Parts: sequence; C-alpha cells; structure tokens
Amino acid sequence: MDTPAASSSQRIVGELKGQGLTVAKVGDSINGAPAHAAADIGIAMSGGTDVALEIADAAVLHGWVGDVAAMIKLSQATMANIKQNITMTLGLKAVFLVTTIAGITGLPSAILADTGPTVLVTANAMRLLRWKGGCKAGPSESGCSIVAGDSSAGLARLAASPDGNVSA
Repeated sequence: MDTPAASSSQRIVGELKGQGLTVAKVGDSINGAPAHAAADIGIAMSGGTDVALEIADAAVLHGWVGDVAAMIKLSQATMANIKQNITMTLGLKAVFLVTTIAGITGLPSAILADTGPTVLVTANAMRLLRWKGGCKAGPSESGCSIVAGDSSAGLARLAASPDGNVSA
C-alpha cells in the first residue's frame, strides 16, 4: 500500500519528467521504490532496504548526500573520457586510412594504427581511477563510495544532460 509521501514522490517525479527534465530520485526506503522506478535515475543510500538497493541504478555506500553530487561529477568525467576515446580512435584511423590510400604508409603501419589506439584508450580510461572530484564529504575523510548498479544507463543520461538540468 502506498503511503501519502510515496505517492507524492511518484507524482513529483512524473511532473518533472513531463517537463522534459532528467530526474534523479535519491532514497533508501521501500515506500520510495515506485518513485525510484519512475525516475530516470534511481540512487539508493546505504542502509536502505533491499528493494531500494535492487531497483536503484546506483548506490551511495556511506549514506552521505554529498556523494550524490560526486556521483554526478564522476559520471560527467566518464562521459567526457568516452568522447575523448572515440575522437582519438576515429582520428587515428582516419589519418592512417588516408596515408595508406595515398601510399605514404604501408599495411604494417595501418595494422599498428588499428591496435595502437586500444592501448591509448585503455591508458586514457585508467586516469579515472585517480579521480577524486570532491568526494571527501564525510566525517572519516575516506573518499567516495559510489557503486553503479546493473543499469548505468541512467547515470550516462544524467552525465549527458546538455543543459545540466537535473532534478534530484
């Protein structure tokens, strides 16, 4: 049975989505599960019910609200990294395609150009392991504890929101 707070959360999520906004719902209770499911991105706080953690796209493990903002920043950094990797890979392939067709480089160079970007993309993506981005929000100063769930597509939509209009 829905509680008044749960049905109002679901109504608010529906209204915000109706305005074309990307909506992130943060919560930890079973009553908020329908609103979590209705939102574009469901973020569960630690200590929440199993239902909230199961439905959520991501979870904040320490339960610090500041980690939600850090999660958004990390998602944006990840999307920027993906765009860099795609641009770098396609650029290198285009250069070697043109130079191979023009006869400037040979087939061995073209093969190297095909495998080389894999190393560059991996190295570029490894930079995200050092990402700190303002995570030290809690009393222990131990850093972020953010876990992406089975459906990270919601976080990607959040990071890709062009105008930054996010309602949490």
